[in-house]
Amino acid sequence: MEISPDWIEKIEVLKEAKATALYGSKAANGVLLIEIKKAYASKIDFSQK
Repeated sequence: MEISPDWIEKIEVLKEAKATALYGSKAANGVLLIEIKKAYASKIDFSQK
């Protein structure tokens, strides 16, 4: 799935302890949080593999 840059409200990088505390040991190397503008949120469908 592609996300248009126009849809992005904010990108935040969580590193080390903060990422691990929120997302567990798989996030030890960091996490990218991508916040989508509300107008586009209903158009996105994420599935976990």
